[in-house]
Amino acid sequence: MTPLDEGYDEQLSYRPVSTPAVLALVGGGLSALALTSQVLWVVPLLAAGLAAVALRDTATGTPPKAGRALALSGLALAVGFGCQAIGFTVTDHWIGRARAIETASSWQQAVHAGRWAEAHDFCAPAALPAADDPFAEGGREPHNHADEHAHDAAERQDDSLALKAFRELPSVMVVEGCREVVVAGCRRDDAYAAGSWRVTLALSDCDGAAVTGRPQQVELMVRPETIRVPLLTPGATGTQLVERWRIIRFDPDE
Repeated sequence: MTPLDEGYDEQLSYRPVSTPAVLALVGGGLSALALTSQVLWVVPLLAAGLAAVALRDTATGTPPKAGRALALSGLALAVGFGCQAIGFTVTDHWIGRARAIETASSWQQAVHAGRWAEAHDFCAPAALPAADDPFAEGGREPHNHADEHAHDAAERQDDSLALKAFRELPSVMVVEGCREVVVAGCRRDDAYAAGSWRVTLALSDCDGAAVTGRPQQVELMVRPETIRVPLLTPGATGTQLVERWRIIRFDPDE
């Protein structure tokens, strides 16, 4: 074989790499960003589109371009990360909705059972009324810190004032006066506060008047918060972060 023939054979065996195939592989790797935000779900969609173009590009032409394996790898990454992103979002939504309903149900059960301290603890400070200041307008004098009995009595009085103000909230009074309370709806409401859920309680068989201007119902805004608590393992020291769901707003609240 002459050198001219060898050069001709090498020219025939050479196949250029498909540019869309390379871009599809890069896009498939970047599809991992879809796990961080729903806005970035567009990345695996673009990567899958590039992979489809690349597969067509490598199957046609004279000679056909190289890069089919790159296109298939990019497509696999795009589909994999895209499905994970959707799966994580759906699971997180389902868990959040279940926790919000559980929080609202537990709160109304505590109200019906008269466990006022427990019902009060379900609420974040923003949802609670300010108790009357016992020192204002000629109230009792500050207690003697050396006297433990006076200190305990003051704490009990402060607690009773807070619970009294809590029980006088319109939503609490309405729920307390109704013998049947069921969860009628639950939806995500990031417009009010990021990560919050709006839970609607439908009321029936009530002693008091209906809520003015709407069907007899109460809406609770529920949101998770992360708090640090001591480790519960015997002999362990330190703290750990746990998630706690609390009510951040009542409707009606005034």
